[in-house]
Amino acid sequence: MRRSQSGFTLIELSIVLPVLIFVGMIIFNELRQQRIESAAVQQGNRITELFSKAAERYQVLAKSNNTVTPTNFPSSIQVLINEGYIRNCTASDASAGNCRPMTETLWGDAISVRTYGVAGNPTIPRFELTIPLAKVPADHRNDVAAGLLSSLPFATVSGTNIVAEIGRPGTEVSHDNFYMLDGSRALKGDMNAAGYAIENVKDLSITGLTNRTVLSGLAWGNVQQNNQVVSLVSCPANRGTRKVNVIPLSYSKNGFPFNNMGAVEGRFDGTRAYVRIWETDQNGTQAWFIPAPANASVLVQQQCSK
Repeated sequence: MRRSQSGFTLIELSIVLPVLIFVGMIIFNELRQQRIESAAVQQGNRITELFSKAAERYQVLAKSNNTVTPTNFPSSIQVLINEGYIRNCTASDASAGNCRPMTETLWGDAISVRTYGVAGNPTIPRFELTIPLAKVPADHRNDVAAGLLSSLPFATVSGTNIVAEIGRPGTEVSHDNFYMLDGSRALKGDMNAAGYAIENVKDLSITGLTNRTVLSGLAWGNVQQNNQVVSLVSCPANRGTRKVNVIPLSYSKNGFPFNNMGAVEGRFDGTRAYVRIWETDQNGTQAWFIPAPANASVLVQQQCSK
């Protein structure tokens, strides 16, 4: 019995071990892929930060010397570090593996800088970064390159390098639509903000809202004569109901004063918006009075519930 049990256990192990090894390899490769993708995103953010600080330096020097020239851009990343535009790893942190210097990629390749004038013209300055991918694992190099190409401005592939550039701040290409950061194509279709907010907007205007969707949290208002049909806006799907609020602005008893006026209400009956006034007339009769359209006006506010 013991020999039989021992033999059965060995058979089980001979089946289970290859399966465990196979599953382990899948998990290892998946984790490795996730690390590579995360590093690609981080690298894209680091390059974007370098472009931002290079543009900031250009603006500072351009205001100082009042000259359009490529030399307003930094001649190297080290210049940005030396002048305090970006923070960098200390030598001890870098050697300990706690951080990667901004002068290098996350894979250890040195990033190079070129400043030049288009066709030799210094009045059309450019700032160019070359991001080597030679040390990225070969089987993931295409994925990393694709991620950087989609996130960096005017980026191209040159061998195992990604080359991206920016122009003089204030001369960026102007588009009528939303574009990819590299300017390659317009973004089309519906946008799902996925929980993100639009911030620091100076002005926001929305036209042609009749029979159109209104963003949740925004209100649309218009002034109209009394007892007129309201042009209703539609609300986004799964955003609750539309709220209509009517505020009386002006009213009279069709050109005459009221005898004894009580409550004043702005009302919406599902179709029309109007103001009504509770009045006691000279005979003591009490009733609601709704002025003719030309003798009253109301503010109609519409909002979609959150």
